[in-house]
Amino acid sequence: MRSDADARTLFETVRDRGGWALPLRCDATDASEVQTAAEKLSALAGDCQTLIHTTGSFNEVRLDDTDPDTWREQLETTVTAGFIAWRAFAAQLRRHPRSRVIFVGDSAAEQLRARPQATGYYVGKHGLVLLARTIAAENQHSGLTCNVVSPGVLPNSIDLDRPGMKVNVEFVEIAGLIDFLLSPAADAVSGSHLIASRGWNV
Repeated sequence: MRSDADARTLFETVRDRGGWALPLRCDATDASEVQTAAEKLSALAGDCQTLIHTTGSFNEVRLDDTDPDTWREQLETTVTAGFIAWRAFAAQLRRHPRSRVIFVGDSAAEQLRARPQATGYYVGKHGLVLLARTIAAENQHSGLTCNVVSPGVLPNSIDLDRPGMKVNVEFVEIAGLIDFLLSPAADAVSGSHLIASRGWNV
């Protein structure tokens, strides 16, 4: 979350539904802050068994108008943040006989075609697939799996006013796919890029 109010609402919702939540604040692009958060989690709640990572700044700006700071932000909040999270939690995840890493990507994450808008964001999401498959390959003889789940157009997509754009997948449907990947039925699924878009943008 980018705001304290939104984060508090999320944690309260989890608790109201009978769940447990431990709020930890950190900059997902700062390796030292993420490492500190990982250590706090381990000390307060035990080692992490599941890492679900979803970050990414989508700045809808043309490549010609993209400045170096925006480019860095798009890359750092996608693939670099994913790498930092993996690096911080890898040891904890590997201590479990069965653990999961799931990155949230984008339905266009493997499409090698021009992306004039938010180019850095898409480069970063491509990179997440490569990162996930590398993690999967390096841990194939363990109980750790790593996959990417890529939604289509969600209710909070920022470009819904674009002609032809409409919501084609709900949050609960993405959660259902993640639930499957967390289940024993998905023990053999690793290194996969699963697109949930009803055939849109594939």
